[in-house]
Amino acid sequence: FRIFFSTFCAITYLEQQYSFLESDIIDRIEFAINYVKKSSSIKCDHFSATDFLYDLTESVCMVQPDGIEFSFVHRSFQEYFAAVFASKLQGEKIKKFLDKCSIRFSDSVIEMCHDMQRDVVEQDWVLPKIADLEDALFLSTKNDAGRFGKFIPMIALMRAKGSIFLEPMDVSAELWGPIYKLTSIYPMHSPPTAVFRRNIDITVAPIVTGK
Repeated sequence: FRIFFSTFCAITYLEQQYSFLESDIIDRIEFAINYVKKSSSIKCDHFSATDFLYDLTESVCMVQPDGIEFSFVHRSFQEYFAAVFASKLQGEKIKKFLDKCSIRFSDSVIEMCHDMQRDVVEQDWVLPKIADLEDALFLSTKNDAGRFGKFIPMIALMRAKGSIFLEPMDVSAELWGPIYKLTSIYPMHSPPTAVFRRNIDITVAPIVTGK
């Protein structure tokens, strides 16, 4: 059930669907079932979308009827299980998924996914994303340790502004979203653990303190 529900939540989260007509929710459930069939060895030949909808509304009560529509009892359920889905991904798949999540300022899917699979998120999204930001902001480094060191002043600048919306700056959501999400994951002094696990010598204190 957890696999099917997390897939359903991920699909509808990316599509920004939170309430559904009955025909729409059945369609998304069937899409999730077919995805699981194709991407795993789980046998679900006798698993129907209508049975799953019944379980969602009557057994676990994650979804509730609301007039002629169905909706999540609370949007946080959708976000949490979307993070569960993402935590099972690796490589380019998790990078693409979290890239889409990074422009959502009001939820915590990336943060929850990071808590669930810190090593994978850091290796496959955090460090590549810092590299992307480095290129976009014309910073130049040759390794991951230096890359995060360059990123720390960016965090300090954002915190000093005191707002996630830097109105004086012409910054796109695709650029600003990852910056905001990265600052919510890490304190200013804390680089990704993947940097340390590669035995890279990194000293961030002089960058933060100016000493």
